[in-house]
Amino acid sequence: MGDLLRKITINKFKGFGEIQSISFAVPNGQPGSGLTITVGENNTGKSSVQDAIKKLEPRARFFKKERFKGNSPEIDLTDKNGDVKKITKGKKATVCISGNNLIDISNFEFISSRRHWQHSFSSGNISTYSSYLSQMAIVRNKDSVDAYLGSLLETIVDDSNMKNEFDSMMKFLTPNFLDWHIDTDDAGNDYVEYKVTDGMSHDTSLVGDGIISLFRICAHLVSTNDDLILSVDEPELSLSPTVQKRLSKIFSKKSSNKQILINTHSPHFLNWNDISCGAMIYRTIKKKGRCEIKHLDTNKQSIQKILSGIDDWQKPHVLDYVAKEVFFADRVLFLEGQEDVGLIQKYIIDNGVDINFEIFGYGAGGSSNIPYFLELSKDLGIKAAALFDQGAPGLSDAKKFTEFKVKELGFPDIRTKNDKQGNVTKVGLFDYDGTINSQNKKVLSDILEEFTNFFN
Repeated sequence: MGDLLRKITINKFKGFGEIQSISFAVPNGQPGSGLTITVGENNTGKSSVQDAIKKLEPRARFFKKERFKGNSPEIDLTDKNGDVKKITKGKKATVCISGNNLIDISNFEFISSRRHWQHSFSSGNISTYSSYLSQMAIVRNKDSVDAYLGSLLETIVDDSNMKNEFDSMMKFLTPNFLDWHIDTDDAGNDYVEYKVTDGMSHDTSLVGDGIISLFRICAHLVSTNDDLILSVDEPELSLSPTVQKRLSKIFSKKSSNKQILINTHSPHFLNWNDISCGAMIYRTIKKKGRCEIKHLDTNKQSIQKILSGIDDWQKPHVLDYVAKEVFFADRVLFLEGQEDVGLIQKYIIDNGVDINFEIFGYGAGGSSNIPYFLELSKDLGIKAAALFDQGAPGLSDAKKFTEFKVKELGFPDIRTKNDKQGNVTKVGLFDYDGTINSQNKKVLSDILEEFTNFFN
């Protein structure tokens, strides 16, 4: 089981002006358990973590633009035995590596966000996956086109088991895939021919970026072994939402015995079940020109309460796809339930109200759950607010988060409730039929303005 990497600590490197760290997920045999997923806005340091690990490479340098305000970077990598390998700056831009632990660049495989590869190639440049990774470590830069993937694909074609696994993976990801093989053109160069179910064949130079990306990702996944640490930057690029969901399932399954590090902007690569099995979630933010790394602490009772909702078949909406968008938000308003969300969103649309925040999913699944989501927001550095019915459960606990805006609605419910005889049992902000009178419009308008001012 691949469980080599435990922690990275970064200081004075790129946007990291102070010590920041990531403790990596350790696979335990369950799907998703080996996933370490980092989210965050652009230019907040996600890729910088991957770049820090790459300083283990033979020709690595600490260039001037990578040194935070001219300081000397310090990077520590801790292995499973607790031993630390230190990466520091030497003379000029040289990289100095010290410490006798198990971690080496040969332990890593990187899939960058730019996944183009040379479609015309000479076979036989490499014979093994390890030699492919060695070549990539020598020539790698963010703008380079992979000159060796064609040769790696040839090793897959030559191994029937690997070829079958590759084909099965591609058919799962994109069902119109039929087959592929390597041929030679009239100039004597090799190329990959790609076949689809309608009988058409294509030179891969003519297919879209999505297929090109999948070929590279699948080539890594069938060539790898559990001891290698796979780092993937923005796997969602050029892929449809459906393909992203399927690829996420593959990563989840592979991570049961393998460490996989993912940087992403897509909710499709976060799964509540993976988190409950041990996946680690980090979020990068930037404050006053410095990048920070925030961590979702799944050991907290409040986060465990959220994850327990996975088994609540009566409220599947609380932790659905829309709810996962909270990991990518920077300003979130939490409401109690679906009705609260539906009525307030309809009011905002019908009245052309401008707001500067997002409303969480389809509600928290009850007022007592809101404090748990506020804890999640605090962990991940998300600015949050909450609106409770008058005297609702959870209100007093929510008010303990003094950094957030917690407001109590001046009504016992969002909408008036009647009994079977039509008698009013609860007076709401909205009428029984979902309409709202002019007086209560003013109340809601003031509430929304108050939240907008808080988020400014």
